[in-house]
This record gives sequence, structure tokens and C-alpha cells, in this order.
Amino acid sequence: MKPILPFLCMCLFFASCNTGGNSPSVFSIVSYNVQNLMDASLDGTEYDEYKPSGGWTENAYNTRMKRLSEVLHAQEIRDADVLILQEVEHEGVMEDLMRMYLSRRGWKYYAVVKDPDSPIGIGMASREKPESVLAHQGAGGRPVLEAVFSTPQGKLVLYGVHGKSQKGENTEKLRIEMVRTVTAAAGEHPNALILVCGDFNEDPDCSLSACEQTALVLLDLPVTALYSQRGSLPVTGEKHLVSASVWYDPWLDKAVCSERGSYVFQSVWHQYDQFLGRSDLFDKKGWDFQDFSVIAQPVCLKPDGTPFAWDRTLLSGYSDHLPVRLRLVSF
Repeated sequence: MKPILPFLCMCLFFASCNTGGNSPSVFSIVSYNVQNLMDASLDGTEYDEYKPSGGWTENAYNTRMKRLSEVLHAQEIRDADVLILQEVEHEGVMEDLMRMYLSRRGWKYYAVVKDPDSPIGIGMASREKPESVLAHQGAGGRPVLEAVFSTPQGKLVLYGVHGKSQKGENTEKLRIEMVRTVTAAAGEHPNALILVCGDFNEDPDCSLSACEQTALVLLDLPVTALYSQRGSLPVTGEKHLVSASVWYDPWLDKAVCSERGSYVFQSVWHQYDQFLGRSDLFDKKGWDFQDFSVIAQPVCLKPDGTPFAWDRTLLSGYSDHLPVRLRLVSF
């Protein structure tokens, strides 16, 4: 598979101060679906309600950015080494976010990958310069962001994903194509620690009740081997069962995470925002898994404890998703 670069941008920002960051023995990644982060310029691919004709203005955009910054300045996020953000319109929006808020906290590099015909893409901000940043895209699937980091503890390859939503017909095929793309790309880095994160738009245990192949399949089902051959990723929460082809999902490990989820739809919690890793997460060499958490800041929650979603008409709220964080520890 050859990488393609749809609207890929990476630039340097010199931070005025650096108050965040972890010790060299911890590497922290935060993934956050920021819910339709769009500027007020007319580009032609944005949703109708985010066009000037839909009443979306520069002042509204600035309010949106300011509210998002309140979340990103939380301690658990501002200490992250890498941010992966889903639903960023394009590189101009990511540049604004860096210039207005993130660079002062020590994030210096950013990238955006986006299909030219899509209203939204995946953004990344990092403190250290990546060795490389690429976009990979399979037939009909959404682009996947690949960022390679060279650290004293070894090479770390991070994949940012955003699965197609479940609205419409045959969307599962697009999510399967997305994870096939990740598998193929990861095969080019046999000696690196691989992490996949983002909004998969399906739960880790969705295969329990599905009547068709799913992008993620639980390890112990009768269909697991067949689905794996067809491109699905087998997942488990049991660390001793993780291997080079079986992925660890902390949502499935109740000793690690007891949260209900990070997203609510029709009053049901979902665990769409995920991190996946393989057996080298637990080999006590280089970087190893430390913890996983949902960042449920009170400001981001409604009184009933569900995410305080962004409301374009009221210019209130933050996102319909909560951020999730995975931390690695050095051995």
C-alpha cells in the first residue's frame, strides 16, 4: 500500500512557554472527537449549518475554539505528549488551534489528514517532532493518520482513526476497510510499538450481537478466526492473550477501566473512543502500558453525567464525546 497525502500538513511552532509535558519515563496520548470543529470560511465541503449561509460566523467560530481550549487545558490533557483529534475540518483549523491555544502549552508540531471530499479529518499535535507523518487510505475507507516517533525507549508508531458512523447502509464495510488499512500499514514497522487510537464508531464488544462481520471482533467467538481472515481485528481485555495479531483493548479489561463509556446515543453509553495495542505493550521492554482513562471533567458533563455536547445554535457545550487517555511507562 502506498501512502497518500490528502491535505497533509506539518508545521513548526515555537511555544512561548512550556508548562506541560511528562517526565521522560512517561509518554501520554490523548484521543478526542471534538465534534465538528469548523471555521467560518466557505470551502465547499463543510456541513450546511457551518456555512455563512447557515449563520456560522467568525465570532461563533472563535467562541467554539475558546470553549474547546477549556477542555484541552485540563491537567490530564495539557500534560499529553500527543493529541489525536477527530472531526477537525482542515489544516487551517488545526493551525488556528495551535496558534491561539496549543503552542503556548508546548505542542510544537501538527498534522491533518483528510479526504478532499470529506467535511472532516483527523488532526494531531505533538511536542516532539515526528520522524514521519503519513496518510494511508484503502478503497472507499477514510484516511488513517500514521505518526512515527523515535524515542530513547524505541520507535513508537501511532495510528489515528475515525471510523464511519453507523448512519446509512453498509457502513460496517467502511470500518472494516479502515482496520485493514491499519494492519497493512503497521506491517511496515515490524520492530516498533504500534498503537491505534480514535473514534471507531463501534464498541469493542459489538461482535457479540452483530449479524454481520464487524471491524472489531472479540477473541473468543466462533466467528473470530473467519472475521480475522477477512480483515477484522481480534480484541481482548486479557493481557496474557494479547499477541502480534491479537489486540489489547483496555475497555475490555475491567481491572483497568470501569467507566461506562465516552459517548452517549439515545441514552445508551458507548465505548467508541478506543486505544488498541499488541503484545509489546506488556513485554517490559522500552515503552509498556501504564494506564487508560476517560477524562470526564465536570465542565464537560451535563447534570445527568453525560457529555455536554456542542450546540451550534446556543454556542454552548463542548463535544458529544469525552476524551480518552493512554499512558506508557518506560522500562
